[in-house]
Amino acid sequence: MISALKTALRLIFIIGVVSACQNAKIGEQPKISTSTNGQRQPLVTAAAQEPAAGICAEPQGSIVIMTIFPGIPDPRCTIVSASQMLKVVNKTLDTIEVSPRNFEASIAPESEHTFTVPFGEYLGFGVHYLETSTCCAGAIWLKETP
Repeated sequence: MISALKTALRLIFIIGVVSACQNAKIGEQPKISTSTNGQRQPLVTAAAQEPAAGICAEPQGSIVIMTIFPGIPDPRCTIVSASQMLKVVNKTLDTIEVSPRNFEASIAPESEHTFTVPFGEYLGFGVHYLETSTCCAGAIWLKETP
């Protein structure tokens, strides 16, 4: 029963992501970033300009926290600035693999990992998805500051 519910939730999430991607109009993105080692790296193009989730968290401070629970990330969507960094907390019973685009980490249960490179050094403006080895991906919306 729980397995069928998880499968149904995964399908609903995938349909929402695909729908958002099909309707997205990707704007002009900066093409080059300077990484922390001084080499110029291309920025990752956004999957969409706006997220499928209607409401997004807007955390303050230099670290943005996304917690992975069994079946759902929290928050499902978060608005970030170019200077902020990502911390992922694993609240599942298994080790998870996470990948915010160009980086990867393996996180044990009840553990966390902070990616120390600011979002603006590897992501273009728009919505990106934190890929996980579990069911779901949280939306990371890098917005330009006015």
